[in-house]
Amino acid sequence: MADNIFNNIIVNDSVQQSDLIPLSNVFVLGGDGSSGVVCKSILGFRSVLPTSTVTGDSEDTQYPFVNALDYRDNTQYSPSIESGSVTIEFRQAADVELDYLGIAIHNGKTAGLTGFLELLINGVWTVVANFTPLGDLKTICEKFDLQSSQRQRLTLNFTSKLYIGTIYLGKSWQFSRMPNEGFTPANSNNIDEVVGFQSNTGQFIISRRKQVGYAQSGSFDFIAFDEINVEYIDYMNHVKDGKPFFMKWDVNVNQNIFGQHASPNNLRAPSYTSANTATFDFEMVGYN
Repeated sequence: MADNIFNNIIVNDSVQQSDLIPLSNVFVLGGDGSSGVVCKSILGFRSVLPTSTVTGDSEDTQYPFVNALDYRDNTQYSPSIESGSVTIEFRQAADVELDYLGIAIHNGKTAGLTGFLELLINGVWTVVANFTPLGDLKTICEKFDLQSSQRQRLTLNFTSKLYIGTIYLGKSWQFSRMPNEGFTPANSNNIDEVVGFQSNTGQFIISRRKQVGYAQSGSFDFIAFDEINVEYIDYMNHVKDGKPFFMKWDVNVNQNIFGQHASPNNLRAPSYTSANTATFDFEMVGYN
């Protein structure tokens, strides 16, 4: 039976509109025609690390590993060795669900950082993510297939003194589409301020750059009520606790941001746009 195509929406004559599952700009057929949900974007705010048992961090006593878990951007973890490798193991009392790793506020490019994350799955250590920073302070956020694990190992290789401000490992909020039209990515939205100085005659003398960071904002449509009741509520409480989070707006592009909601006191609640779905808005400022 022929398909009809209208404005990037594919509809099969035998399928009712209520059976359609929105996926980006395409509605994928339900029933026999369904291909499942594909993750296009993630928000990473949950982390199992603050409540995990940590070994192998080889920490510099002035820069303990706990500094990477305190939700602050002015404390850092550093291994005690000037160069080489450390393998940090995390353990939980029971299996936890994991699908992303976030590393931020680091000097990884200068320190020659490379690394990988392993999960113990069915008794076998399996590499689920590899990473190399694009630059110092450039946010690392790696998404991988959802796995259950009770033990994880993070290996860091570096050629000079390494400093890391934040490490998250947890289960992200996944979106089956990228942000709506009108999205502003952090990569091209630097909000640093230029502070100018003038002489008594009003002539220009010199200006300097006041670092503020990068801003990212946008929205997602077609968020199901079940997601709002679980994922958004967890996100809302995280933001209201003043904690930062990661975002990877396209899982296939290495453009990530780590920061806080731009205005936690004015967090906008989801707006319901249909009988079953809502629109979720986000706005954040931080490290690109």
